[in-house]
Amino acid sequence: MSCVTTTSTIILLNGFKLKSFCPSCGIRRGDKLSPFLLVLLQSTMASILIYFMQIGLLSASILNLLDKLNRDFFWKSQERSRKIHLVNWEGISRPKALGGLSIPIAKHTNEALIMKLG
Repeated sequence: MSCVTTTSTIILLNGFKLKSFCPSCGIRRGDKLSPFLLVLLQSTMASILIYFMQIGLLSASILNLLDKLNRDFFWKSQERSRKIHLVNWEGISRPKALGGLSIPIAKHTNEALIMKLG
């Protein structure tokens, strides 16, 4: 068994393969491409999550973990430092028309996607 030391990359543009190339270095902080890769990664992860929510009910522990990740990201919380929250999570997850930010609750999203299948 051997480690992968170099890679060859081919880009598909409008259905046509471009010439392959070997990247000379990885993505580094401050690289102009890194924000786009972050957006691509986030949208891919969200799509995978939505897929699994559509095919079956997720366990309560997984749904609670997803909500905790959303809350921690929103409030910039960490294990070591806890902050005072001026608005409760139910208020934030309300629709925008009712004064919230429309951040979905994982359990409600999972149930809605299951009901959509009929």
